[in-house]
Amino acid sequence: MCDFLTEFVANIFPPYFMEGKNKKIFNKKVFQFVKFNRFEMFTRITLLDGFLPDKISWLKYSSKTSNAQYFKNENKFVLWRLLRWLFEEVIVSLLRCFFYCTER
Repeated sequence: MCDFLTEFVANIFPPYFMEGKNKKIFNKKVFQFVKFNRFEMFTRITLLDGFLPDKISWLKYSSKTSNAQYFKNENKFVLWRLLRWLFEEVIVSLLRCFFYCTER
């Protein structure tokens, strides 16, 4: 089931969406998500734990060092919103469509 979900995401999004260590972490997060019990969920901290936003090519930025922290925080926020959408909308919909699942 986890392999199906990760392959589906890999085929929908461009190859540079997640690469290297970030891809491994994403695959582990999908596995964790599938193993959740009914009332378990990802918090923002646990979802972003391990991801390296600086290593994601589409989140690259160039700025002065005084502004770098602002862009790092914004990139983490963008990554969190995207991953949250991906898990809540795409992966949950796939699970409900292709596998027998109860309400959560």
